[in-house]
Amino acid sequence: MPGPYDLIWCAGAVYFVGIQNALNAWRSMLAEDGFIAFSEPVLAPDAFAAAKAFWAGEGELSDRDTVLNEVVNAGFTPIATRDVKGAAWAAYYTPMEARNAKLRAGGVSAEVEAACTDAVREITLWRAAPDEIAYLLILAKPAQ
Repeated sequence: MPGPYDLIWCAGAVYFVGIQNALNAWRSMLAEDGFIAFSEPVLAPDAFAAAKAFWAGEGELSDRDTVLNEVVNAGFTPIATRDVKGAAWAAYYTPMEARNAKLRAGGVSAEVEAACTDAVREITLWRAAPDEIAYLLILAKPAQ
């Protein structure tokens, strides 16, 4: 769908293609005064080993300033940002944890068991550093 759109929202997927690639691809789809909101995983420069272990296998993560610089370098102006950590992640993981327990109690296939095991591993890694594991939510618009 070509747009134009007042808002493009992408939660937790921009890092698959890169900030500049995503923003440049969406630019032509925005209405004249349109905005893009997206989240990007960020790692504090002094992150503990537990936070690094959580993100292991996800590629090279940037810190907050580097992410914001990429937005600017793509020709966009960051309007607002918000760290998504702690309670937001707990709200995601708590029901997942309960659902895993319920599934496993009823007996599951090997494939579902593998998915449950992966989810429990991720939750365990998050619990080791809940205040360091974050996404940066960014609202941006094309620079004038």
